[in-house]
Amino acid sequence: ESQKFHLRPTCRARQRWWDCPEEKGNSFWGKELRDRIAVFISNSLIFADCRLYIATVERTLQAILNSTVAIFGNEINARYYGGGGGPRSVMVYEVQQQLVLLPSVFDENQKLFLESIINRLSDRDILPIFDEIYQPDRRALDEVVFDVLGLTAGEREAVYEAVVELVRNRLDKAQSLGKKR
Repeated sequence: ESQKFHLRPTCRARQRWWDCPEEKGNSFWGKELRDRIAVFISNSLIFADCRLYIATVERTLQAILNSTVAIFGNEINARYYGGGGGPRSVMVYEVQQQLVLLPSVFDENQKLFLESIINRLSDRDILPIFDEIYQPDRRALDEVVFDVLGLTAGEREAVYEAVVELVRNRLDKAQSLGKKR
C-alpha cells in the first residue's frame, strides 16, 4: 500500500486488492493474434493469465467458436493497433460481446459431428489462416455451420475469401507501416 498498488484500477476493483484469483477454463482467446486464429481449447481446466481470456464451455460451442464464420465476425469487429507484426487485438468485453450461433440451433447429429471435428482440430497445430481454410477438418466443421446458416456455395467461398482478405490486409498494412519508419 505504501507503493500505492491498491489504487491501481485492476487492484482497486478487487475486494482484497492483493488477491489474485485462480482463473481456469477450457477455452482461451488470445489477446493478440496474427495469422493463426483460433479459440484454443483444453480437455481439462487450466490456468490462464492476462494475455488469455478464458471460459468454460461445452464442446459444441468450442467448435462453433472455431468456425470460419466466427473468425470472420471477429476480424470484422477487431481493432488493429499495430504491434509490429499486425496483430488483431481483442479486449475481454469484445469476447463477451461476440456474436455466436447458439448450440441449440444445431440438431443432435450436427452437435456430435461438430464435437468429433473439434476433437480432431485440437489434436493438430492450427495453421496460418491462409492454409487453415483448406484443411479437410476445417472445411467439414464449416460445412455444418454454413448449412445451419443456409449459405450457398458461392456465399461459403465468399466467407473464406473475406477472412483471408481481412487478415492479409491487416498484416500487409502493418508491414508497410514498418517500412516507413
